Amino acid sequence: MKILSWCAGIVFAAAVLLFALSNRQTVTLGLWPFEEGLAMPAYAAVLISLLAGVVVGLLLSGRATLRHRRQARRQARRADTLERELKTVKDGEAAATPSSPSAAAKS
Repeated sequence: MKILSWCAGIVFAAAVLLFALSNRQTVTLGLWPFEEGLAMPAYAAVLISLLAGVVVGLLLSGRATLRHRRQARRQARRADTLERELKTVKDGEAAATPSSPSAAAKS
């Protein structure tokens, strides 16, 4: 699986490199309230916007994931507590009941 991951990474890096080399012309990006535009290579504009989208997506999905992880931790702690209580109850019952029928007959 690790080899497949490395191969996919190499292919992705090669595609990004080819994209950057093919789109070196300068573009000017403007934002409404500002008079001056920002001049940068076309590949940089595309890759920066792609990276910004990935970061925003990771932040939004991470927020939901954290909520589920917190709930799972809480439920795991509750299950551990209940298992300890059950073990205590079973140990108490085992001590209260005779272990063999012959021991019960002697008393």
